Amino acid sequence: MITANTGLWQTILPKPSLHRYLVIELKDTEFMPEYIGKLNFYCSAVDDILCREGDNRTIGLLLCKTKDRIKAEYALRDIQKPIGISDYELG
Repeated sequence: MITANTGLWQTILPKPSLHRYLVIELKDTEFMPEYIGKLNFYCSAVDDILCREGDNRTIGLLLCKTKDRIKAEYALRDIQKPIGISDYELG
C-alpha cells in the first residue's frame, strides 16, 4: 500500500520472510523530531490492524532530505519500536 500527501510518501510493505511489515516514510524536508511520533503511530496501527499472531513488530524507516544527528538521537531515545532515520540525496 502506498499513500501520498503533500511532502510525504508513505509505503507499507509486507516482508513475509521476516514475518513483519516495513513502513517507509519519505519526507522532502529536513528531519523534524515530531516525524518520529507520527511514524511510531503508523507502526502501532500496522501492528494492531495488519499483523497476525506470530508476526514480529513492524519496522519504521524515516527518510528525510537532511537530518541533525543529535536531534535524531534525542527523538529516538525512548522509542521502543524498531524505527530508524536516514537522510537521502537525489542524484
